[in-house]
Amino acid sequence: IAAEEYPGRVFVVDSMSVSIGAGILAEFAILLADAGLRAPGIVKRLMLERNNVKVLAVFNTLEYLKRGGRISQGAAFAGSLIKLESVWSLSDTLNGLMAIPNIFALILLSKEAAGEIKKGGR
Repeated sequence: IAAEEYPGRVFVVDSMSVSIGAGILAEFAILLADAGLRAPGIVKRLMLERNNVKVLAVFNTLEYLKRGGRISQGAAFAGSLIKLESVWSLSDTLNGLMAIPNIFALILLSKEAAGEIKKGGR
């Protein structure tokens, strides 16, 4: 509403995050403004940087995630059976999975790499 009432003066940026992620971007926007960047440039930087904001959450119980619809009742039940604290970080999981093909490539290329090292990398 404010962006519609004050075009060119109020800008809306979706943080694509929870409240703390939005707060991090708001603080970053203040730093950019203090550095002399104007509003359109700040919006552009925030749109780029919002993908770099990662939020890690640790839960003692899955009950509130179930109530809020973040996980299914079955997932909450299974989690309660194994009694593990849940740590969610999709980026860490994906980074870990990206290591798997790299490890296979290192194994497959190790003989060639050793040969190159013996030749002095020529």
